[in-house]
Amino acid sequence: MRTVSDESTIFDAILAGDIPCHRVYEDDHVLAFLDIGPLSRGHVLVI
Repeated sequence: MRTVSDESTIFDAILAGDIPCHRVYEDDHVLAFLDIGPLSRGHVLVI
């Protein structure tokens, strides 16, 4: 199980806007965006 650390992840970079993504939903708690390697049409990642 992963613990909280100072290491940043690709998801941190996406949230910060450092890595572009196609956002389909965003609010104060959630970001949903299209996967760059979708397994099916409309494959969305939610963080």
